[in-house]
Amino acid sequence: MAKFTIDGRPIEAPDGAPLVEVLKQNGIYVSNLCYIDGLPPYAGCRTCLVEIEGARGLQLACTTSVRDDMEVRSNTAEVKQARQYVLSVINANHSDRCLTCHRRVKCMPGDICLRDDVVTHRCVTCSKNYRCELQTTNDLLDMGKDNVEPWESEDRTYYQADQPEPDRANPWLEFDPQMCIICTRCVRACDDLRHTGAITLAGRGFSTRIAFGSGGAIDESNCDYCGSCIDVCPTATLMEKPNKWLARTEDWVSTVCNSCSVGCTISIGHRNGKPVIVKPDTLNPFSDDQICVRGRFHYDAVKQKERLDQHLIRRQDAIPSRRPPGRRRSITPPIGSPRCESSTARAPSPSWARRSPPTRRTTWCSGWPARWWARPTSTSARGPCTGPPPAPPRPPSATRRCPPISWTSRRKRRRSW
Repeated sequence: MAKFTIDGRPIEAPDGAPLVEVLKQNGIYVSNLCYIDGLPPYAGCRTCLVEIEGARGLQLACTTSVRDDMEVRSNTAEVKQARQYVLSVINANHSDRCLTCHRRVKCMPGDICLRDDVVTHRCVTCSKNYRCELQTTNDLLDMGKDNVEPWESEDRTYYQADQPEPDRANPWLEFDPQMCIICTRCVRACDDLRHTGAITLAGRGFSTRIAFGSGGAIDESNCDYCGSCIDVCPTATLMEKPNKWLARTEDWVSTVCNSCSVGCTISIGHRNGKPVIVKPDTLNPFSDDQICVRGRFHYDAVKQKERLDQHLIRRQDAIPSRRPPGRRRSITPPIGSPRCESSTARAPSPSWARRSPPTRRTTWCSGWPARWWARPTSTSARGPCTGPPPAPPRPPSATRRCPPISWTSRRKRRRSW
């Protein structure tokens, strides 16, 4: 174990561990827009700068390993200013007007930006608003307070350049390349975590961009829609299409995926008592932080009214009826159960016989929905349920269709009267 200090605070960590992970584990903020825990560092964003005693210049926390007797400073004025300069370069190729505006909390999605007339995309109209890692980094570095108008003397490279069209052709994944900051998290997650290789870097220099397959649509590549790229994306470049506007959760609940027998652990984010998003959970060492397309997007296969809140116990080859919360009708009992009742009620009738429905004494099983036809029986009929009674035969008169009568034929009838 290595013993060192961070901002005058004694820290003990394994020798050789990445400094950026040690900082996050001890509750010390450091920006890391391109780093993925557990993978080799990429050192592309350059926003995790720290000051180390005895080192020349500022060092990157993602490429620095922990050793004994280190003195790390992460909250000095020099470190903060260097991070702001690096972040301003990243914001130059992104929709940055809301990121550096101190009035963002007062704007509504339908308002017009009063500070810049060329703004076409803002944070208040983004589906990842207040869930964006880039937005959090700008807030914690005071990008809108220390330098209120950082774009005043800069060339506008985002709003005056033609942006590529988003890909929304598939039902699960949505790809918007104009929100990308080229952190390559999705590329490394697809290659190193999933071993799929569906995402790559295309182009060179200023035209570098993220592409699927050979640069076409997502459904034309070998993407299996696992969603690992969505979990690591710091912006709204990669989003879940079914719930991208509903993913603001109130709380998270850990559970087990029921799509197959592997039993991957997942975390379900719910809102107003309903699940809205699914992410992998690391409780199961087998699945760790990965799930498949069924586990991520198939959570709504079982509707809310069909979910059971108690276990069903089989006794004597019969499953007792349990009424789940919110279900209007009880669960259908097994055929042959004595749950039958006799009452005087109006027999349900089809649409063609609603003029004069008969009132008879009928017997039906209380477990079957009311849409089944109630079979008329005698008053003494009290026996076991034999399933849904058959519907009565349709009268031949109801199957006939009279030809439409024109106005000319109606006039002829009136004259004959």
